[in-house]
Amino acid sequence: MLPPLQCKDTPKWLKQQRMFSILIQDRLIQYHEIMKNISFQFLVVIILLCGCKDDGSITTPTDPDVTVSTIYGVGVNQKSVLSWNVAATSHATRLMIYRHTVPLYAEGNATHIAEINLSSTAPTLSFIVDSTLTNGTTYYYTIVPEALDPDGGIKKGEYKTTAIIPFDPASVPTSLIKYSEHIQPIFNGGCAMHGCHEGASVSGQHKFRKSSHGGSTFSLISWANAMFGTDDVAQIVPYRARKSHIIQHVNSDTAVAPVAQPSMPPGFTFPAELRDLLVRWVDDGAKNDDGTVAYSTMPVRGWGYVTNQGEDITAVIDLDKNKIARYITTGVENTVTSPPHSPHNVVVDWQNQYYYVNLIGGNKLLKFRVTDNAKAGELSTGLSSPAQVALSRNGDTAYVSNFENGKTNISLVYTPSMTKISDLSDPAMLKPHGISITPDFKSVLVMNSLSDNISIVRTSDNTMRATIPVSGNVPALPIGYVYQYEPYQAAITPDSKYAFITCRKSGEVRVLDIDSLRIVDSIKVGTFPLIPAITPDGQYVFVANRNSNSVSAIKVSTRTVEYSDDSVGVEPHGIAVSKDGKYLYVSCENLGVSDPPHHPTIGAKKVGFVKIIEIATRSVIASLEVGNFGSGMAVTH
Repeated sequence: MLPPLQCKDTPKWLKQQRMFSILIQDRLIQYHEIMKNISFQFLVVIILLCGCKDDGSITTPTDPDVTVSTIYGVGVNQKSVLSWNVAATSHATRLMIYRHTVPLYAEGNATHIAEINLSSTAPTLSFIVDSTLTNGTTYYYTIVPEALDPDGGIKKGEYKTTAIIPFDPASVPTSLIKYSEHIQPIFNGGCAMHGCHEGASVSGQHKFRKSSHGGSTFSLISWANAMFGTDDVAQIVPYRARKSHIIQHVNSDTAVAPVAQPSMPPGFTFPAELRDLLVRWVDDGAKNDDGTVAYSTMPVRGWGYVTNQGEDITAVIDLDKNKIARYITTGVENTVTSPPHSPHNVVVDWQNQYYYVNLIGGNKLLKFRVTDNAKAGELSTGLSSPAQVALSRNGDTAYVSNFENGKTNISLVYTPSMTKISDLSDPAMLKPHGISITPDFKSVLVMNSLSDNISIVRTSDNTMRATIPVSGNVPALPIGYVYQYEPYQAAITPDSKYAFITCRKSGEVRVLDIDSLRIVDSIKVGTFPLIPAITPDGQYVFVANRNSNSVSAIKVSTRTVEYSDDSVGVEPHGIAVSKDGKYLYVSCENLGVSDPPHHPTIGAKKVGFVKIIEIATRSVIASLEVGNFGSGMAVTH
């Protein structure tokens, strides 16, 4: 056996081998460290790609105090308009804005397009415009909030992302506007996504909570939400863009529509091209993709109608949803450039086939179909300030009062052809206003305002049965007589025995026994009482007291005021009871010291209101804005 080698005896070749082994070991250690680093980076990538929330935010640590609340915007004609909101409590000192073409944001796949300095007391920009884009392409925009440390470091907060698809609205014909393709993207990017009107959660985008709008919620997440929602305000009224609040809030030109505050979306002026697209969509019915127009079928509770005397429109109300379903032109198209024809009252036939609107300023009677609100006829001659209309059982005869100074007659109209049959005159009928038919359809009562009496007409032969003064001090003929009571309109009990007649000047309700032809009672109510209405069971008569801003509830059995409701709004005029007797609908003129609208508006007349009251609880459950000077009120049977 050979003796062991000593170091000094180590052959040269072995030394070289050991040195080579050490070199290999060093290289292996370096390789191991490299692989460890690569594995860590790969793990980070996996976390970034797989560890995201469903709203697009990343689970890696971010500073919770460095925040941006919202990002929103719209796309039009090869550009995107973007804005944002930063809460006052945020520690962010700047916003870094990126554009990318894939849903998930990462710095490596995004283009930095703007930096917004928030450190100044008033940031110079509240929006940016990203131009020279390609129409029809989806662009994603991400805002990353950042804060600079005193030592020069950067803290980043959770980012927000939205998607925008620019397009040319003018290139889309009205007939080809598709809700999901042209309208919903505007709502998603410019309205629903900024936190006011609830955004959809899509890949790489942030989902915002639903927040309040006028005390309730109004969502633009879908067509159904936009059309029906939960808000009393008429946000979208099919075929009537000017009266749709969503148009008023994105509009900045009073020649197009009224302009409501606050301007929407906040941060920038909504592009006129997109506004005009929305206007065309609404005026064409605000249709869903399948052509559905909201409020096209008869509600279970029926329709309500309120005439707007100062604006020549009649509002149609869905009584199931308590929403404005339509605005129907009942007079001139533009009451700014032309004097209004003043639709004063509305009445529905007993078969729910037609409703009739009398134009007290235009001397006309208009006929509309209940099913689709299409105009079905018009009488434009032979009437003098028609104030009220009563219909026969089959609806073929309309009795119309002529509320003009010096007039002593009512007119009879054959409604199938909308032609005048004749006038029925009596020198004791001075300036007749109210007109009502008894539930047995045997008699028509005419309230003669300046002669303080009631005329009763037999419907069997349309002849005068009697004229009854509302008080013993009223003469048979009103020659030289100065009126003291001013009978206005009547509500008649279901058994056709009693009429409760409002007297506008004296502030009372006179009770007429129709069989005995005499006044049997007088009930003091509020000031300037106008229209009365009776419940289907005949237990209560409700009276709209215009000048005391109240409604009096008269118990029929005792002929006393059981209570007075002063929460009905300003200048209540018309009144109607639902066919199930549960709800009271009160139209309010709102002309004087008025209730404010839902939002301040320029370029529009004062709004009227319809107050919906639950009779059992005596509470107002809805307040609907309608057109100027809410007057007549009716509901389907």
